[in-house]
Amino acid sequence: MIDKRRPEQTPGPANLPADPNDDFTIPAALYCDAILFLREGIETLQRQCDASTERYLRASLYSSFAALEAQLNQIAYAHARSHAATIDKLTLDVLEERESVLDEKGNIVRKKKYYPFESRFSFLVAFLSGKEFDRSGSLWQGLRAAKGLRDTWTHPKPPLNSGSLTVSLTRAALMSVRETLVRVSDLMGVEPPLWLLTNEIP
Repeated sequence: MIDKRRPEQTPGPANLPADPNDDFTIPAALYCDAILFLREGIETLQRQCDASTERYLRASLYSSFAALEAQLNQIAYAHARSHAATIDKLTLDVLEERESVLDEKGNIVRKKKYYPFESRFSFLVAFLSGKEFDRSGSLWQGLRAAKGLRDTWTHPKPPLNSGSLTVSLTRAALMSVRETLVRVSDLMGVEPPLWLLTNEIP
């Protein structure tokens, strides 16, 4: 019999620890980069500079998904640091992308573990908000499509077709990232970051 349970909700608000090596503006910078690259891609398309258009669209796609992951990882990191003493070890592992295992001598060790994006995303939303992200709606489908597009261009396999990445697909991916982060903020009961609301997607 499988024992299945949802993660417990976070014990409370979290703050990023003071760390001179941690730049909390990175998610915003990546998001703004994605918009800038998309705008440049549209402009080069109008000038019929095909190679430049493809370059900017790839950069926009990479940056948009990097912004999403950076924002989620930053929130997870803040909660892991703020509540490490009160949350269970499995939750801490998922927040920090670690896995506690036994080594050959019977010692408990924590090693790096990459959880599937969809699983960790759903876990984080449930942990942060106490609610489930609706996996039956168009937003979830758009997010999965954006991730699939990102994966295609991050791990390209033949037959390679540079013309398959279009402005409309790239824009849709960026919109999905934006709408997903806004929805996560709504579920958490907090205002979305200003950089999501004040930077218009072309």
